[in-house]
Amino acid sequence: MGVELQSSLSAARDLDAVIAAHRQYVAAIRERCLLHPKVAFIRETICRVLNLALTFCDLWVGDAASQPRLALRQLFCPACLA
Repeated sequence: MGVELQSSLSAARDLDAVIAAHRQYVAAIRERCLLHPKVAFIRETICRVLNLALTFCDLWVGDAASQPRLALRQLFCPACLA
């Protein structure tokens, strides 16, 4: 993705073009990292699937190892605990 920004910046002839290139770059990063609101359902679904995997692991191994995974759930997927 850095190549996209670099080529846009190389083609920019003024500050407005630089700003536009940067905005497009940031928007693309947000979308590709599943941070854009329109793909929130995908991010939440992935979190729920990963939460199911952690729950299954807890059931498989037992509760002795579940505390570190609970901390991971709270850190990375607070919506999954609701």
